[in-house]
Amino acid sequence: MNRRDQIALTPAEAQRYLADAHTIVLATNDQRGYPHLVAMWFAVEPDGTVVMTTFGKSQKVQNLRRD
Repeated sequence: MNRRDQIALTPAEAQRYLADAHTIVLATNDQRGYPHLVAMWFAVEPDGTVVMTTFGKSQKVQNLRRD
């Protein structure tokens, strides 16, 4: 067994981690390829989907649309 398998979160651990967290760091790349990191509040849907909201003209949205 490799090390990654030994330290990976189980689905239950990942669910508990997301339920207890309040912010995540969203990473995108800017036009020149540099990282653009933004702290975001988020929620978790009952099916486990992570959701967040932002303005459509924000830099992170522009980066995601471009890439």
